[in-house]
Amino acid sequence: MKKTIALLGCAAVLMTGCAAQSADSAPSSSPAPASPSSSSPPASPVSSTVASAKSFSRQDQINAIYLKGIRSDQPALGVAADADLISIGQGLCKLYEGGAKGTDVNHYILTAAGWAYTVPQLVSMHGAAVGAFCPQYIDKMGL
Repeated sequence: MKKTIALLGCAAVLMTGCAAQSADSAPSSSPAPASPSSSSPPASPVSSTVASAKSFSRQDQINAIYLKGIRSDQPALGVAADADLISIGQGLCKLYEGGAKGTDVNHYILTAAGWAYTVPQLVSMHGAAVGAFCPQYIDKMGL
């Protein structure tokens, strides 16, 4: 689980850094070479990547990292609605914000398991949520 949290944290930093770099870089002033078969130049893969990176907010990127992490760890969550999974993850962070300790959150997980998700699925959501949404509480997870 600690590897997943570290991976999510690194991915968030890398994606944030990439998005910031792409947004700050100026477009190339050199024209694209003309295609012999058409009058308009082909779209550059780099420019389409920059355009798609600009269309996602930082929160969208964090949500995507969280969802990818839990779904790679728990493939059965692939059918769950994104909004539901994000809401659960953010709710787990709100427990910490309200003063809960790791043991309190673990007790909540054990109590909630079986309603819609299994213990391993909720544990995966817990680790990924803290790593993505509220990394300031990583030290509370083991308590």
